[in-house]
Amino acid sequence: MMPMGSPFSVGYEATFEHAYISFFEKSTRDSVETECCVYTHDKKEKVIFEPEEHCKALLKAVIEDFSSDKDSGLGLESALPGLSLALSLSNPSSIKR
Repeated sequence: MMPMGSPFSVGYEATFEHAYISFFEKSTRDSVETECCVYTHDKKEKVIFEPEEHCKALLKAVIEDFSSDKDSGLGLESALPGLSLALSLSNPSSIKR
């Protein structure tokens, strides 16, 4: 287990047809550094996030999801179209040309 004062870093990059997004966050006991940039063919745009307590926000969202009747979009029915597409792409003979 890491000591309590150890920094924690997370990041991701996503490539789309007309844009690229990079996100990086480094947290320590005393601070959080976040940088998110959206790159397009003609510009780089920084996205500013309001500081928040991520664990608190996550717990609040989960509690709201369980206590409401609305669909969260995370159910099996919502996953099936994406799974179907992924499975069809994994079988090259099923791709229509």
